[in-house]
Amino acid sequence: MKVLIPVEECTTKRLSPHFGRAGGFIVVDIRNNDTIMVKCMENPRGHGIPAGQYFAGLVDAVLLPEQGGIGFKALDFLRRNNVKIFIVGALNADEAIRKFLNGEATEYIGQGCRGSGAEDCHHYRVN
Repeated sequence: MKVLIPVEECTTKRLSPHFGRAGGFIVVDIRNNDTIMVKCMENPRGHGIPAGQYFAGLVDAVLLPEQGGIGFKALDFLRRNNVKIFIVGALNADEAIRKFLNGEATEYIGQGCRGSGAEDCHHYRVN
């Protein structure tokens, strides 16, 4: 399973508050509940490719911080490619992956952010 984590920058691994505006993305390959490979790459948005579209066929799950946002277009790209979106109470990627592996992440079933100030943009609903 490949898990994607949006971060502000690769060096700090601090979770980004908004998926599409993340400075980088950490990709974690998990096998038998063990982390096999970890790599960080810059946001493909800088090359004209939206992150949701770019990662849609490459990962199985995305981990997002509890207080953050993801655009509805990115969410749609990911979901159409069977990518599961999870919310995790963590500040950095290491903590997020540990909590995910321990079953402490909640699947996100909301509709994503539809623009600045949108009701579902910065506060996820998980029920």
